[in-house]
Amino acid sequence: MADLRIDKLIAAGSTRIELRTPFKNVQLYATPYKDIVTGEYKGISNHDELEIKKSKVPFATPEDTFLLTHGTVLETSNPRHMQILGWLLETPEIALSEEDVMNRTSLAKFYIYDPDREARVKVARIQLKLKAQNLVSEDTETGLSYRLRVLENPMEGATRTRMQAAMFQEVEKNPSRIIELYNEEKFDLFVLLYRALDRGIIEYKAPIYSYGTKFLGNSKEIVVEFLSSPLNKNVLELIKKQLEDESIELDETNTEGLTDGGDGKDLVTSGLIPSSLM
Repeated sequence: MADLRIDKLIAAGSTRIELRTPFKNVQLYATPYKDIVTGEYKGISNHDELEIKKSKVPFATPEDTFLLTHGTVLETSNPRHMQILGWLLETPEIALSEEDVMNRTSLAKFYIYDPDREARVKVARIQLKLKAQNLVSEDTETGLSYRLRVLENPMEGATRTRMQAAMFQEVEKNPSRIIELYNEEKFDLFVLLYRALDRGIIEYKAPIYSYGTKFLGNSKEIVVEFLSSPLNKNVLELIKKQLEDESIELDETNTEGLTDGGDGKDLVTSGLIPSSLM
């Protein structure tokens, strides 16, 4: 994969391979990577003594060391640089992109800078943010109010302009999450959850959400996933029926069989909530 990235850069006319790091004041003395299974050094070819004597450029060896700092450049026209690059790309300290470096499980400290890829990523981020901003701009006052509740930023009673301003701030933080909130099916379930909470049909006793004695989840997102499952359609229909008719009271006959074939649990029998609290 790394070799393909280099090939693409060279094919595009790049004469310099630049290595960058997103971290401040980081430098690395890189050495060839030894495969713990085979015991071989990756990216280094074996050469006999005759080849070594005839070569004008020193071959890469396990003892090679190369200092990396932000902006280190390797010239594609320099045979020695290309040798170094051959084993450098096999080390776990080098990634293909900045996103790979920032991955929490990554050991990489440096990445290959690809200006075209960086431009594509930047354009994609801008487009994502614009999409989220457009959704917020076209939203209704009620929609903004409920979505802000989902984001743990309730603003009931605020003007539409103030709610939009708050949503635009959320777009700056995480446009993908805002776009997800405009997923019609899931948002409708969030609205249903809040209406049921406001009416006392669904109860919340930190951190448990419950319907009667039935466990729904320990976060709003989990409750929405529970209600969206076809296996729990009967639970959803009962809640909807109660919201439509205020005269319907919740009792054991209404909640019987809520988890038949579903993934809910009885709070009392499972021990999640003492019977004295129910």
